[in-house]
Amino acid sequence: KESDSNVLDDSLVSVSRDIAALQPLSSQVKAKNDMLPLPIPLRPRKSRRCRAELAEGRPGILMKPKLNPLEGDTSLRTGHGQFWKKDSSATQVIPIIAVLRTNTLDDGTVTFLLRVQNPTMGDVKLRLGPSSYGGDPSWDGKERDTHLKHVCVSALSGRRLDAKLAMETSRWSATDWVTLDPVVDAFLELGGVPKDPETVRDWDGVGSSAVGLTSIAQQGDQAWFQLNSSKDVGSSPNPAIPLSLQVQVGDGSWGTSLIKPKEGDGPDIVSFDVVVVHEQT
Repeated sequence: KESDSNVLDDSLVSVSRDIAALQPLSSQVKAKNDMLPLPIPLRPRKSRRCRAELAEGRPGILMKPKLNPLEGDTSLRTGHGQFWKKDSSATQVIPIIAVLRTNTLDDGTVTFLLRVQNPTMGDVKLRLGPSSYGGDPSWDGKERDTHLKHVCVSALSGRRLDAKLAMETSRWSATDWVTLDPVVDAFLELGGVPKDPETVRDWDGVGSSAVGLTSIAQQGDQAWFQLNSSKDVGSSPNPAIPLSLQVQVGDGSWGTSLIKPKEGDGPDIVSFDVVVVHEQT
């Protein structure tokens, strides 16, 4: 029998509800079940290999877990949190972008506070810029579909929604380059209270009304940017804004990605198309 997601378990009925007031609730908490801890999916003990590498006679191992899961115990002195002998997933090397806050101004402009974090153990030099992404091509290749299906907006809970590209950013100017320090282990900061820069804590999106991207602050392995959209974006259902994440390769940047820069004058840049989705409630 399926239980109602808005009804607490019988074992939690007698628990005092005042404990909810002690926990900082985000805007994503809409029901009582959102306050319960999320289950961690089990990981299969099997390796993943690349078919192209296997065809060339090479091992082609992409992911290989450790046989003993206790080797990844975070309480160990060495090798803490390393559950894999090898993990070549893109999430381990590509900088992580998250939308922290949004604000709708009086004139209808929607502003976003973006955070970019370095997940690698080396320095990464990057910036945000315009993107020419106009949707996936149709089956005949003549038009592009601006409707985005099942966009994952929360990797932790797996929540997805449909969105639509609402504006073009190909003529925008890119932000200044920022250099992010290597990632800091979250378990080493237990007991401390990490503080964001003052400009991030006091951000309200009112400082600049010009459409485009601006750099707000940079601290350690994180950087913050402000995105100002056009006035007609707020009227679209779940509007999506395309951007590009540009990462410099070489010259001390992104060395842990195993990507070799091209030989030539000037730095080599790798660009990734990113879509910022504004969920309409």
